[in-house]
Amino acid sequence: MMPYLVWVSILAGKNFMPHGMCYQWEPVTLWSNVIGDGLTALAYFLIPIGLIYFVRKRKDFDMPGVVLAFAAFIISCGAVHAISVVNVWVPLYRVSGVLKGVMAVASLGTLVMLYIKMPLALSIPAPSELQKVNRLLLDQIREKELLQKQLEEKAAKLEETVKLLNDTQEAASIGAWRLDLRKDEMYWSDEVYKIHEVDNSQEIRMEEGINFYNEGCREDVINTVEQAVSDGKSWDKNWLLNVGEDKTKWVRAIGYPVKENGEIIALEGLFMDKDEQIRAELKLIERSEKLEEKNNELEAFSYSISHDLRAPLRSINGFADILKEDFSDKIGEEGHRLLTVIKDNALKMGSLIDDILLYSRVGRQEPSSSEIDMNSMMNAIIKDLTLAYNNLEIKVDISELPTVNGDLILIKQLFQNLIDNAIKYSSKNEEVHIRIGYENSEQAPVFFVKDNGVGFDAKYHDKLFGVFQRLHSSNDFSGTGVGLAIVKRIVEKHKGKIWAESTEGKGATFFVTINGDRNEHK
Repeated sequence: MMPYLVWVSILAGKNFMPHGMCYQWEPVTLWSNVIGDGLTALAYFLIPIGLIYFVRKRKDFDMPGVVLAFAAFIISCGAVHAISVVNVWVPLYRVSGVLKGVMAVASLGTLVMLYIKMPLALSIPAPSELQKVNRLLLDQIREKELLQKQLEEKAAKLEETVKLLNDTQEAASIGAWRLDLRKDEMYWSDEVYKIHEVDNSQEIRMEEGINFYNEGCREDVINTVEQAVSDGKSWDKNWLLNVGEDKTKWVRAIGYPVKENGEIIALEGLFMDKDEQIRAELKLIERSEKLEEKNNELEAFSYSISHDLRAPLRSINGFADILKEDFSDKIGEEGHRLLTVIKDNALKMGSLIDDILLYSRVGRQEPSSSEIDMNSMMNAIIKDLTLAYNNLEIKVDISELPTVNGDLILIKQLFQNLIDNAIKYSSKNEEVHIRIGYENSEQAPVFFVKDNGVGFDAKYHDKLFGVFQRLHSSNDFSGTGVGLAIVKRIVEKHKGKIWAESTEGKGATFFVTINGDRNEHK
């Protein structure tokens, strides 16, 4: 007997018949079963290949044992279907029984493992849930990318802002500083190092920072810092720094305490190079003090000169009166005329001294400020001047005037001089006609004094307000040549303007603004 027949005899047994005999070898029945079992077996053998491929590719899959158990179960099922095909012609029923036993074991093992892994399998999200989670993740990713982009943009803007701040600090010579009281560490920005004229790699401690200050202000620096630490007081002071050899620099130091849970943990603030400004201010103060001293000396000198000049003038007047009274019959008519000339010139000299002193005083003093009733003031001036010029026919037209703010004494002197000039230079007319009023303007009312006098040539306008400048002979019109100069100085003291318009022989009009944009029509 051939060897394979021996094995067939052992596996099949002697008395078994092939399964095809059950089909009576009827072709349709036989082949339909054979093809069905064969294709099923083929499918069962191929399915595990796909499962094994899946497990190998998905390293993150948490249940590879279940998949392999299913693969074993499916292979055993395929083997049972394959042996069924063989049994049609060769009755290997013992092999079929063994394979069915293997299939049973694989089935039970798969069942047990399936129930063990069931909770884990149930925890696996459904595809719809996975899609939802995936969408959420995508939204979060997009949001994160957007935030990342915004963060990058803000970081770029912050970098640009820091650069701009550094450039601004450098341009303005302003730096920042911080003193950490817990760590005793001092932080200076680059500009603070630059102001101190030290390298920014040098580490500065509190004690070293104090030593930069000039001895004259070092104690104030220490007291200020101690007071800030103990009482929480901020400061804004100018101090003098020692920088380099025999060199000092004025700085402005601003500081304030930083609190955490009510405790002062640090001091921080700003540091500014104010050397040029403070030195300029000190020079200005020094010049102002010297100017005030000179003004005081000038005032004392003026009064001294005034006294010294008035004394001989009084003597001249006195001796002229004595000569006229005691020697009237001896000096004759010409002597009387000369004595009159002497007395007139002495009076003119006295008026000139008064005007020069007034001009000097107006230049030195700062005007006071109060509300002035211009109507009342003008009426008082007209009343006084009408009495002074009682030999003239004077007509004065005064409009309703607004109030102004200014120095009452100086403003009265201003208009008294203008109106006096108007009367004086109109005195050769049969009737002196003066018109006083104002015009509206955007900033302040423009007052005017108009006369019907001799006027002046407009080309000499610039000489009108100069000291000792006269456009008419003193023989024709009396005066010291200082009156309009006093007027101009009073106007300038009130931050106003003055100008005149005239045609020779047709009168003149003087225009005045007072206090510039500070006065409004009331």
